[in-house]
Amino acid sequence: MATLLYCINPASVFCSAAYTESLFLALSFAGLWHMYRKPWLATALLALAASARSNGILSGWFVLHNGLQQLMRKWPRHKVLFKHQSAVFELGSKPNLREVF
Repeated sequence: MATLLYCINPASVFCSAAYTESLFLALSFAGLWHMYRKPWLATALLALAASARSNGILSGWFVLHNGLQQLMRKWPRHKVLFKHQSAVFELGSKPNLREVF
């Protein structure tokens, strides 16, 4: 949905010009598309997006967030270390404050 809204945005005229926005946008969308299925491919695509434009370095947060989520799912015994951050990573769940503190 966000991609379709971006296409009808008047600022998308820059994607038809000879700028790096179109390359950055294509690599960023492809990297985010593959984030949960093929994380290594997604990391490579987001790194290429960061090399196209300097603000692509902020895409590293998506890779870090995905890695922390997979770590919490893989090793549930380490969930105690991340218990105070569970509200950030598990959207829609309300943390029990007695368990957090």
